[in-house]
Amino acid sequence: MPTAFWITTLVSQALIIPLIAWWARRFAGLSPAWVLRTTAMLVIWLIAAIVLAWAGAFLPRAGMPPTIGLAVFMPIVVGLFMLQKNGVRVPETALAMLIGLQLLRVEGFEFVVAGHEGALPAQFAYPAGWGDALIGVTAPLVALIVSRRANGWRGIAIAWNLAGIADLANAVFFGVTSSPGALQLFVGPPSTELMTQLPLSLVPTFGVPLAVLGHLMALKGLWAMAPRDSARPQGASSR
Repeated sequence: MPTAFWITTLVSQALIIPLIAWWARRFAGLSPAWVLRTTAMLVIWLIAAIVLAWAGAFLPRAGMPPTIGLAVFMPIVVGLFMLQKNGVRVPETALAMLIGLQLLRVEGFEFVVAGHEGALPAQFAYPAGWGDALIGVTAPLVALIVSRRANGWRGIAIAWNLAGIADLANAVFFGVTSSPGALQLFVGPPSTELMTQLPLSLVPTFGVPLAVLGHLMALKGLWAMAPRDSARPQGASSR
């Protein structure tokens, strides 16, 4: 892989950890001990993703479902279980910044570049890359709309988060079905085998599960928040 891909991928994925820790302490008001434990778990997870990819654990094998699919879904299941067990709920004051953290998704544009260079199949690279980039560049705007409670802010934020999850689901589907193995539907060359190797393997095995969990946490917070005017009794003055 060109050096630019290594730098972009490693920096963007590693940057997720301190940003989550900063958000959790500064905006969500979580305890230093909770933040420290979470940060340690994320560091271990990232290191494990690097070591497993380096060892070839995610490489496609003939006649077998892609193991990288398990590396995408298992962290999401575990993350949801832990969040539910600990009763984690996004405070209203932290919701906008949680949405804003999805800005890091702009890094996915590298898939478009790889697709243009013939390193990744078009049916995966272009929808996944452009979708990630669009979610990433609009994240600050949606965060601003939520923080200012602009007209229709709740509906806009819900729709945006659902679109973000749909983009990731689409990328996983085409990534898996374009990879050599039992689930392959789209035969290359090229295939998505490059996504099972460093550095790009870090996106599906680390970045994607965290992005999905971020969207789900934001949706949970949005559903729990009534629109500003809904609590006002009928006929009450707007003053």
